[in-house]
Amino acid sequence: MGKGIGLSEKEIIASRQGVSTNSKTQAGLEFVRQIVSSQGWVSDDDYNAVTKAGYSSEEIIEIVALVAKIYSPTTSTISQELKLISQQHQA
Repeated sequence: MGKGIGLSEKEIIASRQGVSTNSKTQAGLEFVRQIVSSQGWVSDDDYNAVTKAGYSSEEIIEIVALVAKIYSPTTSTISQELKLISQQHQA
């Protein structure tokens, strides 16, 4: 998947370790780490940090969906989070 979005082998390895020299990518990795460690719950601060880094609502939903696909035990909580994100951005 990483090569498909243009990451080098070095960047893929660093990402697997939760590290990136790119600030936007680092924010995305930290967001994923928070989703996983909290079993799908993210705070407004978590959401604001990832949007401040430059992620759109659509990209955030894609991140959450990918995490849900990989970590199925958190799927129901993640589904609730997706609904909240969607509702917040439709207003």
